[in-house]
Order: sequence, then C-alpha cells, then structure tokens
Amino acid sequence: KEASRNMAKLVAKYAPYATFIREMTFRSLDGHNLINAYRMIMELRKRFRAKEIQEQEEATLVKQDKLIRTKNERVPRLSDLTMRPVFAGRKTQGNLEAHQNGLRFISNRGESVDIIYSNIKHAIFQPCENEIMV
Repeated sequence: KEASRNMAKLVAKYAPYATFIREMTFRSLDGHNLINAYRMIMELRKRFRAKEIQEQEEATLVKQDKLIRTKNERVPRLSDLTMRPVFAGRKTQGNLEAHQNGLRFISNRGESVDIIYSNIKHAIFQPCENEIMV
C-alpha cells in the first residue's frame, strides 16, 4: 500500500521466489568499515542497473550471420575511406573489403565493422564529381 511504483513492480516480478527486507541497521566501532561497505553496495547496485539496461537493449537486437571471408582470391578493397556515422567517437579512416556475403570496414586502429548483404535494404550510388566528400 505504501510502496513506490518501482517497489510494487519488483514485488510483482520476484514475489513468488524472493524475500524482501525493508530495513537493515548496522553498527560498528570503526566508521571506515561502514563507509567502505556503503560504497561497495552502491557500486554493486550501479553494476546491476547497468547490466539490466544492457540486457534490455540487447533483447531487441537481431542475430546477424557471420561474415564469410574470401580466402583463395584477391579481396576487392577500397582504401583510405572515412566511415560515417563515426565509429568510436571520432573520425575513422580505414579500408573497405568486399567478401562472399558482406562488406568489412577495418579502421587504421584495427577496429572492424561487418555489413552483411542480406541486411542492406537500399543501396544508393552517388558519383564523385569534383567533390571531396560523397
């Protein structure tokens, strides 16, 4: 009756197999122990919340096929490309390789992004006519 909405949701979700503690009291002769315990509890809560948020975000993701790399032939490659939107927060230059079932962008820092052909809905060709960026 007096519980917040979040608490009501928790009770509804975990009530069949959980025990809830409303209040706990701790005493110690050394205050540093309590401060350390408080910090550890808050860090644990923070990690738990981050894990829950990540699980919610990953629940909407679709499983993607693995990129099948071309091995015996020479791989078609475009070099010195800049990927947009930016990867890892700053301008990313690298090479774009065409493989059997998709494209792989490999940055100069070693990071890679795989784009599977079956995931591409629309492809637009824009010719480069006296322009630096297309």
